[in-house]
Amino acid sequence: MNFRWELYSLDRRLTRGLTEDRLHRQSLLYRCFPTQYKCLTNVDPSLARTGLAAPTFAERFPYLQALYFLMNSWEIPKPSTWANSPRHYLSPGGDRWERDLVRFYVQTFFDHFGRPAILPHTLTPLDE
Repeated sequence: MNFRWELYSLDRRLTRGLTEDRLHRQSLLYRCFPTQYKCLTNVDPSLARTGLAAPTFAERFPYLQALYFLMNSWEIPKPSTWANSPRHYLSPGGDRWERDLVRFYVQTFFDHFGRPAILPHTLTPLDE
């Protein structure tokens, strides 16, 4: 739950000046999570190890892509590897792309809120 609210808060802060419809922003945000209903607060316990918290990259991939598209509209400098988004979960370099995506999110959150971000347990910005 905390990660969801933090991502929502950061997105709101970084898109304040955009003329984009807030409902569209929420739709982009909802795609980052496996929910039965279009709601950030509806977390079914059976979905706890799905989405960005899924154990495998293949399972996380569609939600990582959704996170990428959400963050892509943020008008801040992106890492040099930003454009290397894989088209398929079997694409080479997917793990590197995921790590860079998470690092970008974590650093951006820290830059705007002055504290570390909370992440789903399977997302890590560190090399393993």
